[in-house]
Amino acid sequence: SRAWTSTGEAMTALVVFEPEAADPAAERARTAWLLAADLAQEAVSGAAFLRIYDVPEKVGRGSDARTALARKLACYLAVTVADCLPAVLARAARLDRKTVHVHLRTVEDMRDDPAVDRLLDDLRDRMIRRACQLVMASLGEAA
Repeated sequence: SRAWTSTGEAMTALVVFEPEAADPAAERARTAWLLAADLAQEAVSGAAFLRIYDVPEKVGRGSDARTALARKLACYLAVTVADCLPAVLARAARLDRKTVHVHLRTVEDMRDDPAVDRLLDDLRDRMIRRACQLVMASLGEAA
């Protein structure tokens, strides 16, 4: 199983389909996770998100709050946008299944805030655009 270390590698993997992959669902989940993590990290680093969501200094087991929040958003995007099963995503993202479910519930609760809801809709649209760009690039290379 391939371990991608960057979104660039994940994008390349989307373009180069490997039919011999042992678990295509896991490969798709890993790619979705990396794309979603990239978008989520951009979002929590931006001033717009910080204006609508108060991010504490530290959370969890030593993760900084922005990283922890980006992880939650990435799980949510991978499941809701890329239609990954939470259990498959957990393996692909190297997270516990229960952790993924908690992240999903947390983000769903955050959606009660209209500003967060709009931001998540924007992230969904951006993830779809990036995926479309990858597909179009792969079609161009195949021609």
